[in-house]
Amino acid sequence: VLYSFFEKYLYIPYFYIIFSLTIGLIPVLIILYKRPQIIHKFLIVSIYFFIVGFLHEWSAFIAKQWVFPGDHFIGWVTFTGGFSFPIEELISWMMLGAVYLISYYELFVDDTK
Repeated sequence: VLYSFFEKYLYIPYFYIIFSLTIGLIPVLIILYKRPQIIHKFLIVSIYFFIVGFLHEWSAFIAKQWVFPGDHFIGWVTFTGGFSFPIEELISWMMLGAVYLISYYELFVDDTK
């Protein structure tokens, strides 16, 4: 319903990267400033979820579960066989998605203890 009345206001170029970096990066920077030793936890979890995220992306590409229409992406990551996805997907969700979640958990649930 909103889209039919306010279409021009709901269109934000490069929303994917803007949203993920602003909403995700702020708590990460706060946590790293308060507790720099937590970077070890970030690295371990990030490596695991990068592998899981990449396998998920690859299997979704093969199953044709989603596509990335449009032209408002920073760039593309392309592999042999035509497997490609936006760089935003790689950076924001595969590499930093778990870090975003851990930082929110540390800020609001664990209370940086």
